[in-house]
Amino acid sequence: MAALIFFLAANIPGNAALGYVADTTVPLGGGCPQPDRWNLSLASPLNRRWSTSLSPAHTTVITVNASGSAAQLNEIEAVVSASFAAWAGVAGTTFNTAANPGLIAPLGRASDPNSCTNDIESNVDGLNTICFNQSSTGFASGVLAFTRTITANAPGVSVGASGPAAFAG
Repeated sequence: MAALIFFLAANIPGNAALGYVADTTVPLGGGCPQPDRWNLSLASPLNRRWSTSLSPAHTTVITVNASGSAAQLNEIEAVVSASFAAWAGVAGTTFNTAANPGLIAPLGRASDPNSCTNDIESNVDGLNTICFNQSSTGFASGVLAFTRTITANAPGVSVGASGPAAFAG
């Protein structure tokens, strides 16, 4: 019976997933929208981290290891790292680690349950954090993950703890 359910679920067409959506920022001084992008360099690599705060009220992430254990956190981190490695392995991108070594900083951890920017953006920190325990409306039913992007609208502007922007977007 389980095999039949799996077969049916795997063969029923669903909504297409969006893997990438281009976004733009209108410069503070006006003008044409500028594409959002990172200004990466060896001196300013892509810093990334994930929040180890997982919801005790409901299962957000299903793992082999026991919920709340160090082994569970290591398992989740391994999956996040493997997923990012697949993205960073695409030829022709800035994130390609073979072509651009040193542009991606090691994956860090954050234990604060509020380490991701909230819906009203009152806690913007300028850091790239993957979160699983959010009360955000973005985590509606059926949503596995989403990205909240906040960009500078002028050169020199800092967002949270980030350095000054080199350009709008």
